[in-house]
Amino acid sequence: MNAFNLPMRPILLALLALLIVLYLVWAIRHGGIDRLTAVILIALTGVLVWQGMAERSWTANQARLSAVATQIAGTPVSVHCQRFSETYFSASSAEGIVGVDENGAPQGEADLTYSACRDLAAWLSSNKGSPTREQMIAVHVLTHEAMHVSGVMAEGDAECDALSFDARTAQLLGATPKEATALAAYYRTKVYPSMPAGYRTNSCRWA
Repeated sequence: MNAFNLPMRPILLALLALLIVLYLVWAIRHGGIDRLTAVILIALTGVLVWQGMAERSWTANQARLSAVATQIAGTPVSVHCQRFSETYFSASSAEGIVGVDENGAPQGEADLTYSACRDLAAWLSSNKGSPTREQMIAVHVLTHEAMHVSGVMAEGDAECDALSFDARTAQLLGATPKEATALAAYYRTKVYPSMPAGYRTNSCRWA
């Protein structure tokens, strides 16, 4: 993760917008700017402010997802939501990835795709009562990656264990017990049976 993806990114965008505004005020007072340039700079300022607000929301969501994943895993988890470009150029087709160190032990960061984080953000801002299929899958992806960070490395085992924690994840993200139970049941009965063989095990009590 590079420095410009850290929480200071919204601050840098806000400072850049402020500098443009200060320059505009100075230029207007001194008659050193034409109307077209002023319009362009004002539009650019608006874009920077909008982008800064979006970055702040993105960062806040990462922090919330990290806190929930940490509770589910029982060990510190840092959730990184990929930017669109990161997902586009990623070699993996998985919705989430947890790296391992040289000893094969899981590292503390869960990397989620742009689409997974987008669906999680949409679910977080919803009333939780009528989630889309994509949103329910995204909640499960967060649980699944938390299982990996906790030390369950085999995909089939992590998927099975995650089924037992999906309802808790949903509740920690703001769902009511009833909504959380419905979400977990949907994934268990409608999504899990169609997962690739590597993600299912005959020993799983949900199989």
